[in-house]
Amino acid sequence: EAFRIQDQETLDIMFKLISHEGLFVGPSSGINVAASARLAKKIGPGKTIVTILCDLGSRYLSKIFDRYQDISKKLNLKLNSRPSELSIEDYYKLTELYEKLN
Repeated sequence: EAFRIQDQETLDIMFKLISHEGLFVGPSSGINVAASARLAKKIGPGKTIVTILCDLGSRYLSKIFDRYQDISKKLNLKLNSRPSELSIEDYYKLTELYEKLN
């Protein structure tokens, strides 16, 4: 079964995965998880659903997180640096920022 997942729902899932599971995933993974959640609601309890987390969020820092660049500077986040230089605390700060703005 296929589901159409909107961009906002994908972002919501991505940031929830950061804050609740500690998983910094990209949009393809966000779409997969969102579709899995919809399927779970449709088929009900007692079933097993498997999905793939196929991309990392660090690959999309410049595209997805640029929206928060001005505000992130106030939080001392280094969004212009390489993703490997961001700490896990910075990722959590991004999540908090996202939740406040949405």
